[in-house]
Amino acid sequence: MLFSNAPVHDIVDHDNGPRMKDARGLPRWADSGFLVFAGIYLYLILFVLPHTPIYRDGDGDLYLASARRLFSGEVMYRDFDQFTFPGTEVLYVTLFKLFGPLLWVGNLALAAVGLVLSWLTLNISHKLIQGWVAFIPVLLFLTLLFPSMLDGTHHWYSVMGAMAAVAVVLEDRSPRRLACAGLLCGLSAWFTHMRGFMAILGIAIFLVWEWQQKKFGIGQLFKGLAYLWGSFVAAAMTLNGYFIWRAGLGRFVRSTIIFGLKYYRCEHDNSWGIYLQEFPRFSTWHSLGPFIASVFVHLLLPFAYLAFQLCYRRRAGISPNSTWSGLVLLQTVGLCLFLGVAPAAEGQRMATIALPATILLVWMLNSWKKLGKGLLVVLAAGTLAYAIAFPARMQTRGWTYLEVPAGRVAFSDTSRLEIFEWVLGHTRPGQYFFDNAGTQPFAFLAGLRSPGPTLFLTTSDYTRPQQVQRMVEGLEKHHVQYILWEAGFDVPSDSGVPGDHQGPLRDYLHSHYRVIKTFPGLVQVWERNEFAES
Repeated sequence: MLFSNAPVHDIVDHDNGPRMKDARGLPRWADSGFLVFAGIYLYLILFVLPHTPIYRDGDGDLYLASARRLFSGEVMYRDFDQFTFPGTEVLYVTLFKLFGPLLWVGNLALAAVGLVLSWLTLNISHKLIQGWVAFIPVLLFLTLLFPSMLDGTHHWYSVMGAMAAVAVVLEDRSPRRLACAGLLCGLSAWFTHMRGFMAILGIAIFLVWEWQQKKFGIGQLFKGLAYLWGSFVAAAMTLNGYFIWRAGLGRFVRSTIIFGLKYYRCEHDNSWGIYLQEFPRFSTWHSLGPFIASVFVHLLLPFAYLAFQLCYRRRAGISPNSTWSGLVLLQTVGLCLFLGVAPAAEGQRMATIALPATILLVWMLNSWKKLGKGLLVVLAAGTLAYAIAFPARMQTRGWTYLEVPAGRVAFSDTSRLEIFEWVLGHTRPGQYFFDNAGTQPFAFLAGLRSPGPTLFLTTSDYTRPQQVQRMVEGLEKHHVQYILWEAGFDVPSDSGVPGDHQGPLRDYLHSHYRVIKTFPGLVQVWERNEFAES
């Protein structure tokens, strides 16, 4: 019932339909013991013992670097650009103020969000699935989903808010719980505004479904939606208010809303064309894990939701008294989350929103008698084996250790090691440095400052002309000594490439800089003429 104050305590009956119960038939220490195991696993895949953080190239560098700009006193959306709401940067800058701008801080935060998501998944699974099978969705998350994006971007933080909202209203839709769910969706939006919005949209659709099923008054439905959306809007305004005030409402809206609607998908990686384009190849045994994870995610989404819908239509009529609410809630929220990433359905993004589908998959397998239970045993054995093998691989592989301003890091990308060592040897923390060669970690790891509003520029409409102009102005103002440049970007200014606005930057580069070093992969170091001649 929508405004019931008492939680639902039913039993899971796989012959007649799903029913919710907190009685697990397991030892009291099972959950805490499993979460300790999960915490150790997460630490071992993000740190080399005893405490050296593992560096992985990814978009997390951009958020750590943006947080460092906040840490140094710059104002987000005014002094530098970002298309997401500021939650990720605020989280990191808060940790930087406590512990310093060090890589281990970002890795430990990522391990923490992985542990919280494990706990939330286990909490939800126990209410829908009986016995030891409830641990399988968490094992799938830890071994197939989370390693797909071991990257401290906004994705996992926003999913944490969405899953927490689901957990809050799973058993009871009282006004207090709906308001809390709205706040949690607002928190989710603070990290990824589209994800938070799609999560609350999924809960709202579920409330309408429940109203149709249980035939209570329309006033109760509107009251529930008001609690849900009202708290969501309040949270979004409160959390973003400071940045709206400092940067101005116009800049904030242009950066986070208008840019996303008009220009975000101009980059190929953010468009429909990315689907299945970055599918990992199975070439060595070490690539087997990522290959299986990618196959799992692409088969899971959106087909688990379609399969559940067929299951619901077939079985709900047979067992009308069963409590399907929790499963339908997972379906509606999960499907909305999927629709939120579908226009840019890159495998890593899909992995971050696959938790609801994973829980539904395990529930369906658990209801399929012998065949399903046999598959669950295979899944449990395989994921447990991988949960041991993957950390062992991380601890025993050959690492190169670098001492950088962001602390001591374990580095494995030998193809770029020469570039790292050169930059670290020729720069100092706080120095202005422009990296347009796809190696953005220097902004954070080496403590270098971007002279413009972005860390990199593209040859599509994703990069706006005013960003190029501000970058040229920054290079001139700060007399930036070194620029890291990818030779492929150095095309004629009148080449006619659609969306390419880098012409003024190329002209400035050729008139004020010259190439002093070329690395494998055609990555060039350009030095300002006045420094090269001195």
